[in-house]
Amino acid sequence: MEKFVLHIVRNLCVASDAIEAVKARSQKPIALSLAHSSGVEMTRFCDAFRR
Repeated sequence: MEKFVLHIVRNLCVASDAIEAVKARSQKPIALSLAHSSGVEMTRFCDAFRR
């Protein structure tokens, strides 16, 4: 799930120079038997993906 969220963040960052940072969250309901859901939240500054 982390690779998926990173892919989304990277694509949004390179889509426009006007975007400075991106926060993305993904949850997978009922992924673990004792948890409501498992999830990933990622915040990245777009400078990390631009050259």
